[in-house]
Amino acid sequence: MPFLQLDLDVIHAILSHIEPKDALPLALTCTSLHEAAMRHRLAHVDIRTCTKEALDSFCRCIARNGLRPQYLTSINIASWPKPRPSQDNRDREDPPGLETMVRLSHTISQTTRLSRLEWNQGMIVDPPPHCLLDAVTGIRALTVVKLSLSCSVVCEVLSRMESHPHTIMCKPSDTAAGSWNLHQVISRFANAGSLHTISLEVQQAITLHTAAGHSRDVVPWPSLKNLTIYRRFTVDGSVPVDLLLLSRAFPGVERLRLFGDPENFTTEPFAWPSVNFLHVNFPIHLTTAVRHVIVDSHYDLPQHGGILERLRPSVLECEARQHVMLDIIQFGDSVKFLQIIIKGASEYGNVSRIYKSIGTRLKDVPLDGLAVMEWSSLQDASRTNALDICTRLASFVPSLQYVGMVWYTRKYTPNLEREIVSSIWYKVVRRLETALAPTIVRLSDKEGDIVFAELLASSGRA
Repeated sequence: MPFLQLDLDVIHAILSHIEPKDALPLALTCTSLHEAAMRHRLAHVDIRTCTKEALDSFCRCIARNGLRPQYLTSINIASWPKPRPSQDNRDREDPPGLETMVRLSHTISQTTRLSRLEWNQGMIVDPPPHCLLDAVTGIRALTVVKLSLSCSVVCEVLSRMESHPHTIMCKPSDTAAGSWNLHQVISRFANAGSLHTISLEVQQAITLHTAAGHSRDVVPWPSLKNLTIYRRFTVDGSVPVDLLLLSRAFPGVERLRLFGDPENFTTEPFAWPSVNFLHVNFPIHLTTAVRHVIVDSHYDLPQHGGILERLRPSVLECEARQHVMLDIIQFGDSVKFLQIIIKGASEYGNVSRIYKSIGTRLKDVPLDGLAVMEWSSLQDASRTNALDICTRLASFVPSLQYVGMVWYTRKYTPNLEREIVSSIWYKVVRRLETALAPTIVRLSDKEGDIVFAELLASSGRA
């Protein structure tokens, strides 16, 4: 049990059994235990999980001590908790009144270390109250800003913000939103040199700052390293996102994520030499090689081969679908590390059928490493069969040096990278022509993590 969670009576009992010469320093330390616990409790507040009374209590608790405003480092200003459909209307949680909002705004304005802000639509009204808007834009220590508000409010927040965040994520809450003026959104921060990550969900087009009379000349921001564009809907008459212009506007981007229907993006071939990580769910017409590629099969992609042939990835992540396997056979000779998502791999009855189908197709692909990817909820069942699964895969792919199973969080959004929960890795140590299966040896967790990282970071491992 963490020391801070001990009851004060228990602490006094412990002190009574300590030598007097050691008791005084420890007793002096105990005087700060309560405040240390408060530091932990007040570090983050999520409005979605608060009642109105709890929020009032939170603000009053911070106000009691002049040091406590610096404890708050993260806040999620979100929609007020809604009642379940079965609840009576008289049990509804009313939205916070102006008094509560003034108290929360004052609390935010007093913070000195608030670094992470998430602000979602619908807390009270749109536009938000001036007191809250003033408090948020007056923060100077923000590093990560996630906004899901109307386009006009997002632009107002960013234009007035006194912080210089390194990460900005914007998702318009108004479905009839127009185009994003990307220049207006980021120019203040890009010029400061701190901004390196942008994630935008767009409904229509993206407007870039172009030179007068030159629609294809854009003002570049080479400091940006991570870019995500998510275009969920197709709006009649909307202009596709111009990927060529994006590549010119952000020539330093290294990690690129593009999601949406293919018709929402231009099909003109373009080069983006700085990109070494690409995550897409449509056949992108990028002409330069990319080291690490994730092909999201949430949508059906009939043109995987075109992607592999042009991009020549050394690290590839995709689902185990028949047409994908055929494309890897035809165009995947550059792939050295394959991460393959196999649904149902943990069900032992499917092992033979699935892996025979996949393994026979991969036997001529010169892979150094192969990882089976599964949802984290399946890892208990999968670990039982991991040795058998990995042995089968190693027997099908003669070039393999390392084979493993990796478990990740069940779902992830385009704005959030997949989170790896755990993994098991084996090294192929012996292959005999007369043996039915190769000999594989399980690596320790630390050795496995090192192998996994090296396979991801390079085209292979000697």
